[in-house]
Amino acid sequence: MSQANIPNITPTITVTRDDAINLLLTSIAIEELSLGHIINAEAEKLQYAIGTLPGLTVPASLSDLLLVNASVRQTLQDVTKKEMLLQSKLDNILSVPSSSTVGITGDTGATGPTGVGTTGATGATGATGVGITGATGATGATGVGITGATGTTGATGITGATGATGETGATGATGATGPAFTTENFSAFLSTVTLSASSQLVNWSTASPYYSNPSFNPVTGTYTVPATGTYAIKATINYETSAAITGSLDPAITPAFEVRRLTPTATSLIIGDFPVLNVNIALVLTLRTILGTGTVTLAGDVQLNADDTLGLFYVANGLTINLNLGGSGEGIVWSIHRLT
Repeated sequence: MSQANIPNITPTITVTRDDAINLLLTSIAIEELSLGHIINAEAEKLQYAIGTLPGLTVPASLSDLLLVNASVRQTLQDVTKKEMLLQSKLDNILSVPSSSTVGITGDTGATGPTGVGTTGATGATGATGVGITGATGATGATGVGITGATGTTGATGITGATGATGETGATGATGATGPAFTTENFSAFLSTVTLSASSQLVNWSTASPYYSNPSFNPVTGTYTVPATGTYAIKATINYETSAAITGSLDPAITPAFEVRRLTPTATSLIIGDFPVLNVNIALVLTLRTILGTGTVTLAGDVQLNADDTLGLFYVANGLTINLNLGGSGEGIVWSIHRLT
């Protein structure tokens, strides 16, 4: 506009330089306020996407968050450009001299008389303040009063007469005969022995807390069955290898411990295999070997005939390394008990 005033409008609108400066400053302030609202909206967009503001029924994916982040970054870049334009506009406006000269501020005038009028109605009572409830007060002291007198003990009642003794009942039937108990048993201990081939375990000790029996020969390790019946056999064998195993065992090698009937016909009664580690990881590792230390437990009930002979054996089954049977002193315990 080349004219200072706006023509053809009734009433006439006159805009001075100072008015124009104020209008421009007002427009800049309004634009700054709108930019603040835009920045706040972008911040709420981020909060909504990451879940700090409720509303999403399905959590935003990583790709959603990256898209939102790119949108916010682009908006902030545009806001920054707009802010630079507004700053330049503000600098130009503030550099324009005012058309009026401001004089020295005069003295403050005298206070005017108090206005006369009806006092307004009292406002409504404010809401009760919210705060933490105070701690519960201490419990009051126990009241002081005289304890009442103890009442008189009542008289002891008369003892009732003893009832008549009932008749002796009939003798019950004799119960079934219980299982036979026998002292035919032994328990022996072998401290340690080193073997690399199959062999019967010999040279046992029956010293306390273990115990002997005439049917068991601790030197040969042979037990002779004294009478036909059912027998419980138990053995706990600790072992360890004398050196580290450097190769994998063939699948046919299955070392074990065995309770064997020697006569009249050699028969395997109870067998316990060594624990074997068997690993086959394709293209990485194939390994089959016994554990370096372990325990093998044998237990079972068998029917034996008089004069059968039994022994406890280490069965190598192809294993040739030295084994310390009995471990590091844990030993081997073997026992047989006649049940019937």
